[in-house]
Amino acid sequence: MNKENTFRALTDQEPIVERWQCRFGFHRWMKWSDIEKKTSNLYAYQKRYCADCNEGESRKLKMDW
Repeated sequence: MNKENTFRALTDQEPIVERWQCRFGFHRWMKWSDIEKKTSNLYAYQKRYCADCNEGESRKLKMDW
């Protein structure tokens, strides 16, 4: 992330996409987050974000107890 995107993130604005592949859906994903348990005991969630445009993605995991 460059200086402009850092400033935009601090002022709650959308970052400027600099990598042209992000515009076509080819992201450089960061690692999945730690497992987050919600109030339901059946499912847990994980999130990950693109390193360039900060687009997020989440997945639901079924917990086998």
